[in-house]
This record gives sequence, C-alpha cells and structure tokens, in this order.
Amino acid sequence: MSRDSTTWIHWLLLSGILLLVFWTRYLLIGVPLERDEGEYAYGGQLLLQMIPPYQLLYNMKLPGIYAIYAAILSFFGQTHEAIHMGLLFVNLITILALFFLSRLFLSATAAVSTAATFATLSIGYPVQGLFANAEHFVILPVIGGAILLYLALDRINLAYFFLAGLCFGLGLIVKQHGALFIIWALLVIAVDRMLTDNEHKGAHIYSPIGLILLGAALPYVLTSLLLFQAGVFEKYLFWTFDYARAYTTQVSLTQAWDALSLRATRIIAASPLLWVLALFGVPLIARTNNRRNVVFVSSFTIFSVLAVCPGGFFRPHYFVLLLPAAALAVGVTIDYIGNFPFADKQHLLRKGLAVTSIIVALVSSLALQYQFLWQLTPAQVAVKTYGANPFNESLAIARFIKQDSQQGDRIAIIGSEPQIYFYTGLHSASGYIYMYPLMEKHDLALSMQREMIKDIEAIKPKYLIYVHIRSSWLQTSGSHRLIFDWFEQYVTSYEQLGLVKIYKNDTRFSWIHDLAGSADTSYWVEILKKKDIPG
Repeated sequence: MSRDSTTWIHWLLLSGILLLVFWTRYLLIGVPLERDEGEYAYGGQLLLQMIPPYQLLYNMKLPGIYAIYAAILSFFGQTHEAIHMGLLFVNLITILALFFLSRLFLSATAAVSTAATFATLSIGYPVQGLFANAEHFVILPVIGGAILLYLALDRINLAYFFLAGLCFGLGLIVKQHGALFIIWALLVIAVDRMLTDNEHKGAHIYSPIGLILLGAALPYVLTSLLLFQAGVFEKYLFWTFDYARAYTTQVSLTQAWDALSLRATRIIAASPLLWVLALFGVPLIARTNNRRNVVFVSSFTIFSVLAVCPGGFFRPHYFVLLLPAAALAVGVTIDYIGNFPFADKQHLLRKGLAVTSIIVALVSSLALQYQFLWQLTPAQVAVKTYGANPFNESLAIARFIKQDSQQGDRIAIIGSEPQIYFYTGLHSASGYIYMYPLMEKHDLALSMQREMIKDIEAIKPKYLIYVHIRSSWLQTSGSHRLIFDWFEQYVTSYEQLGLVKIYKNDTRFSWIHDLAGSADTSYWVEILKKKDIPG
C-alpha cells in the first residue's frame, strides 16, 4: 500500500463520481417508502411532535435512526422524496469520507477506485441501496470514527481517541450492529500498542481504550437518560434487550447459511468483477511493510463481515455494512497492480493496467444494473425490489384517508405497513406497528397479541386497515391465531371504505362510491371506518 499526492485529475474524477451518484439517485428520489423506512419516518414524525419512541411505536432498534429521520424531515419536509434526498446527501458524504480514509494508506488512484466502488455497490439493487435503511446511517459515523482512530494512533492524540469513540457510539445508537465496530476499535488499539516499538509502548494503552469506551458510551447513556425522563424507559429496555434477545435466537444455522448463500450470490452476481478485485485485495493487505495498516484494514474487513451476521437473518440491506471494507479491498488491489514489480520503464504499463481494471469492473457492474437504475420509474423500482408489497399503493391509501380524516383521528393497521402512519399523519392506536413479533415463535408473541388487542379496543380507532399479504405478516404454522380470531369479530363494527387489489402487473383501487365484488387475488388491502363515526 502506497501514498502519493492527489492531483487535479483525481479530484476531477472524484467530482465526476459524486455528480453521477447525485444524478442517479435524484432520478429515483420518488421511490415510495418501504417498511423500515416507514417505521423510521413515523418515528421521526413523532419525535418532531415531542412524542418519544416506544410510546406509539415499538421496535427493537435503538432510537438514533428516528432522530436522524426527524432531522431529515425537519430540513427537507415530511415526504418520501425528502427522506431519499437525505439519503442522497448522506451517501455523497460517505463516499467522500471513504476516499479520505483510504488516502491515509493508499495511492490517490486507489482511493478514487475505493470511492467509485463504494458508490456503485451502495446504490445497487441487491442491497436495496436506493432505500434509506439504517445501515447507511451507521457506516457514515463508523468511517468518520475510523479516520479519527487512524490519526489518533499515528499522532498519539487522546482527543482523537475520544472523538473516534463518539463516532462509533453514534453508529451504535443508530443500530445495534454498530457495536461490532466499537469492539474493532478496541482491538486495533490493543494490537497497535503491542506492535509499537518505541517510548510510547505501554504508556498509552489504557487511556486510549478508556477514551474510546467513554466516547462510545456517551450517546447511549444520554439517549437512555432522555428516554427515562420521557417515561418510556421500561418499554425501551424490553424492546432493545428482552425482545431483541428473543428475536435473534429464532434462526437455525442451516437457515442462516441458506440466507447468506442466497444474498451473497445475488450481490456478487450484480457486480462480479468488483467482488473479484475485492477478493484479491483481502490477502494483498498483508503484503505491506506497514504493520499498522495491515492490522487496521484486515481487522476492519473481518469486523465488517461480522456486523452483517447478528441473528443470522442476512437481510439484503445488512450487507451495506460490508461495503466500505469491500471497497477498501478493491482499492488495495488497484494499489498493488499500480505498483506491480515490473521494470521502472514499465511504470505507465502498471498504472494503465490498474486504471483499466477498475474501469472495466465498474462499467460491467453498472451495465448489469442499467435498466434498474436508468430505465425504470420510481414505482417500477419499488415493484422490482419488493414485488407485491403494497408500497406504491400505500401512497394512494394514505391520500384517501387524509381526505376523509380530521386532526386527532386514530388508525390501526392490522399488518406491517408503518409507512401508512407516516403518510396519513395519524397516530397509531397501538405501538405494535409490525405484526412480525406477534407471529414469531417465542414466548412473548401471545402476550403481544393480547396487548395489541387491548390497545385497539381502548382507543377505538376511526380507521382500520387490514393487509392480506403474506410478507406483511410472515405467519408460520406455529403462530398464534388469536389476533385473527379477534379481528373477525371486531371488524363487524366497521364498514368498508376501500379495497385495493394487487395483481402481477396491475393494481385496482375501489373506493366507497364504487366498491364492487370481493378480492379475487391473494394480495389485497382493505380500508375500513368505524360505523358510529359520522361523515
């Protein structure tokens, strides 16, 4: 791994990468929200109304992502386009941050290659890169923390250690997967101090570790204090510890391996040459004479892989956590090719081979996703990515309800479509915005169903939305059926306002004045209104 000066050509290329990313993401900024985005948007919306997480929204994620969404909504507006504009700028900043990180130990050409690789992989269809999942907001502070950690090790700067820990702590509070990078930082410090053969050896091993831990703990402690003050601390602990523990013990090793194999195959197939370069880069990391760089980059790669693994679910967007390390590995390969031990007079051949390798890999990846990125409409992108899930339809459903509703009305969605809460601006009748915990095989599921039923019966929401789509439930043979049996009885006090029928290549909307027939498809959504509510 080598260092050189960054020329105007490198800055021009980096600017071109950023402009291409901006243009591509902006073209598709109108993609509708998917479920996770809907949850985060609803949580952010509630925060702007001074309603804390875990009051009208239950989930096992730590609440940093809701604060980020609240900031995006307050700055860009409360629309799905605003959320994707926020993601656009976060992605651009992450690309820049990764360039600066790679410049600490790679050549300028390799650093540009790293940035271009990440830009390409992070927008990809296989990792659901166009959607503002939490992983995008984890890796930005993690990369910032990595830069500060490297500089702290190089300069023995205690303030940098604290700031690095703070960055890693911010990553953690966005999503628990970020905890792996705190452990990584501690390991890097310990190994680096052991390998350092100078007067600083041993003198600065405890204070850097302490400062990393202090910085990392600060966001979590402050968040916990705020939630305690808001009166939701018990719910917060239950969802982020008790339920999270039950959630992460559901998947067997066989199921985890099957999920990993499926996701990895799809991700590699979309950018095969980039992943080949990344694969070569992993062992090449060890060829440098700088032991600090070897430890830093190789361990970062290992912990990035581990960050994808908790629970064994291997959701497509989990792999966003791996992309910075993969991009750095590509940069290492390009750096090695550019410094391949040819004769000095073949310097241009080395550089030309390096540049050609990355260009071919990038162009082939973009060519494989050309239709997805530059020919489909935002609505088509949602269908291509998520199939028959009612994400496009949620916009129309919410528009209809907003026209019929008044401020203060409540709504209950019997299904897992939290984006509708956000679109309508109405508060949920229960904190159970997902049905998944109620369908899972753990001891908490039945009590959760009972609690949701109790919440809805107490609030008596004006609107009910019933989602008859398997992916909105993920019911299994072992799922309790209490919620279904209850709903059959409870729904008799509601009248139908609309019916949305989703077909393979079409969606048909029927509203109150033109309702006709029953659902003749397996994918449908029913909109209901309480009978004793006039208007």
